[in-house]
Amino acid sequence: MNIMIVEDDHWISDLLQQIIRHLMPAAQLYCFNEVMLAKNQLKRTPINLLISDLRLPDGSGLDVAADARRSSPESTRILITAHIDRETVVAARKAGITEVIAKPFKIDDLMARLARTLNQEQAISDVAPAGSLIGDVTVFLKERLKQPLQLAWSAPLAQQQAAEMQTWITENDVIEFVHQQPLLALVLINRTNKQTLNRGDAPCLGIQEAFKYLGEKTFCELAQRLSRTRVALTTPALRQAHEALSLKQTALREALGKLVTHHAVAQGPLNAAITFGFLGECAVLSALQQFINYGQPVADETVEQLLNEFAPAFGNRIKIQLKLPFLLRELTGSLFQMPQARPRKDLIIMRIAALESGFVDAGEELNQLRRWIGLPNATSFSVADE
Repeated sequence: MNIMIVEDDHWISDLLQQIIRHLMPAAQLYCFNEVMLAKNQLKRTPINLLISDLRLPDGSGLDVAADARRSSPESTRILITAHIDRETVVAARKAGITEVIAKPFKIDDLMARLARTLNQEQAISDVAPAGSLIGDVTVFLKERLKQPLQLAWSAPLAQQQAAEMQTWITENDVIEFVHQQPLLALVLINRTNKQTLNRGDAPCLGIQEAFKYLGEKTFCELAQRLSRTRVALTTPALRQAHEALSLKQTALREALGKLVTHHAVAQGPLNAAITFGFLGECAVLSALQQFINYGQPVADETVEQLLNEFAPAFGNRIKIQLKLPFLLRELTGSLFQMPQARPRKDLIIMRIAALESGFVDAGEELNQLRRWIGLPNATSFSVADE
């Protein structure tokens, strides 16, 4: 039997290969991560089963399915996708898809469905436990770092609000909501800067600026699409961790708001940088929710440890992946550490906000920074007392 897997997520591709090799050891596997490579193989080799992701780097898995239907009309063609809506289902049917598996899927359910498809139900009793196929959570997170990262909605309610954006939207509502959802903020800035780059405009550095640049209609469409294609944090321990991060962001904003009243600096980029201050932690929480959605356990007491261990690498990865403007990276970085050389005023203000909000421990550095921008020492003057 010839089986083709078309999946650009290395971890999912490897998982599918492990399951199929157990169910049908003699099967010939052809694995690709791009549409054109798969279509070229279909010209040379008839297949019995196609398993394809929908969205691939160079096109749609439905194009592969359509070619497979023409070259191997008796084949079974399975689509794996997180984008289950009427439009996708109709397009899949036209392309010749015979079955759809929704992401995220539980590993045990995936094994059972593939066993039925391959008429190998009896092999399920002998299949390795899902945990041994997927690996432990640290292995999973290390593999995630090799793939494009995604953020999650903070809760199902936020996901629902995004889906219904047009029914309650005002500009003030938008700005507040986006700052609470790093997923939406990051994609909004990224989408806007793709357009500014094409038009030769300066990079967009603020949430409100991005909203106005794209316009209400485009923003609503973006939010609604993300509500369908991104998961929400549903596990209590993960939601609690996200809420703790949100409280830190609130404290940072309050400290920043009092500081900028004394200095003429653009507040939009500073507020955006605070929203992006925990991208690494948010990306790890999203990956942990995905791991749980696959039917695997994460002990509540390990969440903080995993955040501490993986957040820096996840943060760097997703900032580069989604091309966060350098100035915003600088501002975000100043929350954690000041540059060695004497920095700009906006970086100093961000660092002072971090110190005075308790985000990081304050020492003599706080008074030195305050003196640099003409403020009294914290011992005789407290921002919180203004």
